[in-house]
Amino acid sequence: MSKKKEKKEPKPLPLTRWRYFCKTLYSDATRTGEFKFEGVTYLKDDELREIEGKSARVHILLVLILVAVYLTMRSQSIYMVVAGMLAIAVGEVVREHMLPKDILSHLTIPDYEIRKADEIDDMDEEYDEDEEPKTAAEEL
Repeated sequence: MSKKKEKKEPKPLPLTRWRYFCKTLYSDATRTGEFKFEGVTYLKDDELREIEGKSARVHILLVLILVAVYLTMRSQSIYMVVAGMLAIAVGEVVREHMLPKDILSHLTIPDYEIRKADEIDDMDEEYDEDEEPKTAAEEL
């Protein structure tokens, strides 16, 4: 008599500012007006795109600091290298805090995604796993 443990489906994680920051960290978020998360495509509003533009400029400045630290590493003391790395870490924290706390208020689901989700929900209601599909003659 062994009991099978049912595998629970993992709950989808909510989209937070940190998750948005991590998903857009290594890509140019300002290029597109869309953002994909957990299979859902969101449209960005103008305010979020403006914030991302400012964040991109900060990111360029941080890359320049990194290059400067790397090129002058041999002639500097270790303290200058650590100070450069610390400046980069602080800059990334600033970039993350530039994003709005409630990121979902700046993202909207486009109509075609809502229609697609409705169609999937309708299909789930029609074909329940417990019941066998009915033919047209049986429904009459």
